[in-house]
Amino acid sequence: MIENEFFRLLIVDDEIQIRNGLKYGIDWTSCGISEVCTAENGIEAFSLFEKKFYDIVITDIKMPGLDGLQLSKKIIEISPDTLIVILSGYSEFEYAKTAIQIGVLDYELKPVNISALINTVKKGLESKKRTALHEKNLTALEDDEAEELFGKADYKAIENFINNKFDEILNAQIDEIEQIRRYFLEFNSKFLYFYNKSEPTVKLISSEIKTLENVPVLESVHNYKQFELRIFEKIFSRLEEFKPVANSIWLVNILFYIHENYSKEISVENIASLVNKSPNYVSGVFKKELGQPFIEYLNKYRINTAIELMLSEDLLVYEIAQRVGYTNYKYFNKMFKRITSMSPTDYKKNLHKKMF
Repeated sequence: MIENEFFRLLIVDDEIQIRNGLKYGIDWTSCGISEVCTAENGIEAFSLFEKKFYDIVITDIKMPGLDGLQLSKKIIEISPDTLIVILSGYSEFEYAKTAIQIGVLDYELKPVNISALINTVKKGLESKKRTALHEKNLTALEDDEAEELFGKADYKAIENFINNKFDEILNAQIDEIEQIRRYFLEFNSKFLYFYNKSEPTVKLISSEIKTLENVPVLESVHNYKQFELRIFEKIFSRLEEFKPVANSIWLVNILFYIHENYSKEISVENIASLVNKSPNYVSGVFKKELGQPFIEYLNKYRINTAIELMLSEDLLVYEIAQRVGYTNYKYFNKMFKRITSMSPTDYKKNLHKKMF
């Protein structure tokens, strides 16, 4: 149990004997609960809850006005982390099972088994405390380290970082898969925040990085670990491809964008708008870093891609031009000849002669 951490409990039942029995007949402080309040129906309970959120609610399922199931739905809508225990008579057993499906912690049959109820509450609050500690540590570590780690573009450092995170999960005994998934959704979200913050805001993220925004539902802690490591490995292997020509993440992102969108209309103006800079600024940085103007790099990449298509696919020259982003066939011919000293038609014929 985490020292000095206490919780608030709300007991809801239309029978005063049960309300008082649960409030005064159990040593709630042994569960870490410092405040216990009661309400005689769902309407009163929700009114109390809106004024002061409770960490755990124990409620009867059959009450006038607002029953336990309706109360649970309303509470979960505004406070998904609140733990709810349903009290049910034998005749409402199936009804209580339905309540579990909407997100309540557990149900207990009447007459209440005090030992079972205490055990349920203790387990739920221990899990809540572990999650709270886990999230606190995660936030602190990311704020202090993630920006620096990502700026280094060093996969080994990232691998160690992720492994340490999984050590924290295991040490905190977090075994609920949905908690782990939420953990990495938050982790990836903050990581992407630092990624975009590391240079002028660049919204040019590769497909691998986009995958980080959608952590799937997996079966085990090990699977989540492998998922994260595999995605980051792909990201950093792509960063390595550009290291010889680009030292800044900002420029790497632009190169990513060109390599993934060369078949579309690209100009220094729309690149500049994406990074909130002037076209002249982008052109200047591009030429300084790569030693060539933006448009020259774009044309060379498109023409090299066109040559690859000539080798790998049986396409007409105008089809190749369209595939690599040229809507004007004459301009494609002009750029191709300037870069290769041959027309695309002659170059293609020459390739076939060498092949046969």
